[in-house]
Amino acid sequence: MNSPIGPKLNAGMNMSLSYNNIENNLNPLQHNDGISGVLTGNFNYKVVKTFTISGSGGVNRGAYNLINSPGLNYFYQVNFGYKLFKEKLSVTMNVNNFHDKFFTYRNVSNNPAFRTVSRSNNPYRVIYFGATYNFGKLKENVSKKKGVSNDDLVQ
Repeated sequence: MNSPIGPKLNAGMNMSLSYNNIENNLNPLQHNDGISGVLTGNFNYKVVKTFTISGSGGVNRGAYNLINSPGLNYFYQVNFGYKLFKEKLSVTMNVNNFHDKFFTYRNVSNNPAFRTVSRSNNPYRVIYFGATYNFGKLKENVSKKKGVSNDDLVQ
């Protein structure tokens, strides 16, 4: 779902949820169930014609399996964009997950015979600078040249 909210702001959201239920037919004590999926939101705010602020974020949980229960993962990013030189040069700064230097992934495996907990730390904070330059437009409308034209008319 995405919708304009006034002349300068667009906002949207996306959701996909699943109920997972997994069982071992040979061992009824081995089973697991729960909700997995992703929920995200985004926005784009045009401050002025040449300056925009946008962002997105959300939460996701992977699918359950027989002995693992996935954790929740949160993410977010903010982007600042500015256009220069008659809108030919676009510069951006994107900041992802700026409150957390590392993302700690935690996985728990439960089984009647054992329990394991594993953790891994991955770099999470990202600051990105980018630039694109538009050299111009094609003089010919290439997108309309999808089919074959036949100008050999038989009379």
